Amino acid sequence: MSKQEIDRPSLEYNLAGGLLLTLTPTDLERLCSGIKMAGYEHACVLPFRGLTETLDPLRPLTVIHVEKAWNPTPHDSLPVATIAGLAGYAKRFLGDQNQPPILQDALFPGRKTCEQLFQALVTTFPGTKFISHEIDFQTPRNRLLIEINEGIKLTSQELIEISHLDDFRLVFDPPIYFPLIKSLVFRGNPPASQKENGKNNLMPFLVQAELKSLISTLPKKVISPIC
Repeated sequence: MSKQEIDRPSLEYNLAGGLLLTLTPTDLERLCSGIKMAGYEHACVLPFRGLTETLDPLRPLTVIHVEKAWNPTPHDSLPVATIAGLAGYAKRFLGDQNQPPILQDALFPGRKTCEQLFQALVTTFPGTKFISHEIDFQTPRNRLLIEINEGIKLTSQELIEISHLDDFRLVFDPPIYFPLIKSLVFRGNPPASQKENGKNNLMPFLVQAELKSLISTLPKKVISPIC
């Protein structure tokens, strides 16, 4: 086993899981410090409000993955963004198919600020990989992971073919595709390289799981989970 495989983390914490604690630098630093104390060394980071002035709150952790903000409003002001988020629920209820931002999206800065922050993150942490929710032809392939999701309007076979032709890796988020995540039973320890190595993925280690949706139709060799 190479040194790279030994050093590669098997667990990381997506800071979006503590989204309410990402609004200010102080709260975000508390979140990162608490995560570190809980035993996590590595993090996945998004363009949070708590990073608009400085990236220092991330210092306790090693950033290895970066994502873009989910669906930010146009507004940097939190009160104005909150109003826009509330209006988003009404728009969706009335049939707006454009997925207007809702309250969770208001917790991110405005769209322009999110894009600036994203660029700052990928520049400041050059070893990170970008987890994209859409097909991205601009990002270098050695830094790109495409997360399988319903927003990608391709059949499983089309997605596989494009991934082969354009040489990017496919990943998925287990809680999304395994609704009964607590019922998963594993044999042995999944390899530390499972996040990116398509040949050493989680599937061979599953003893019991109910696979649904797109995942059940994809060849195992192209699936790598995000844990």
